Amino acid sequence: MNRVKPIVAALAVLGCACGPRAGDDSQTDAAWLIGVYSLQAPTTDAADSIVTRYVFEAGGAAAKHSVSFDRIVEERPLTWVLAGSDREAHVYPDPYSENEDLWYKVRPGADCNTLEFTHMYPSGGMQGPAPLYRGEVCARQPDPEGFPTNFERYWCNEPPPPCDDT
Repeated sequence: MNRVKPIVAALAVLGCACGPRAGDDSQTDAAWLIGVYSLQAPTTDAADSIVTRYVFEAGGAAAKHSVSFDRIVEERPLTWVLAGSDREAHVYPDPYSENEDLWYKVRPGADCNTLEFTHMYPSGGMQGPAPLYRGEVCARQPDPEGFPTNFERYWCNEPPPPCDDT
C-alpha cells in the first residue's frame, strides 16, 4: 500500500547512488547546505528554552540537536542526499526505520543565511516550509532569580556574516 517507505529504506541502505555517500568530501555543489542551522530565530520573548539545531556536514552526515539553554540534551543522527538537482537535499533518520514516517526536504532559503525546511510524510502530507537560520542560537532566562515565564534566544557566538552580493 505505501511504497515510499521501502524506496526510502533501499536508498538509505544503498547510500543512494543519486547523491553523496558518507566519506565523500567532493560535494562542492552542496556548499549552500553545509553548516549549523537553528530552527528558532533570536527573540526576546520565547515560550521555552529549547532550540532545535541541524548540523549538515560534507559527505552526507548530519545531526539534529535539541538544545536547552546552551547544552545539547538530545542528539539524533541524520543523513542527507542531493535530490535530482544540487538545489534540494533530502534528509533521513540514520539509521532509517520503517516505523518512522518522517523525512525532510531542504532547499536554499530567501538568502545565503537561511534554508527552507519541510517535514515530509510518506502518506503525502507535509509540514512547512519553515526557515532554518544559519548559526547557533542559544536560550537564557532573562531574570535568573524570577519565575521562568519567558526566555530569550540569542546568537551563541556571533550572528552569521552578511550575504555576499557578488
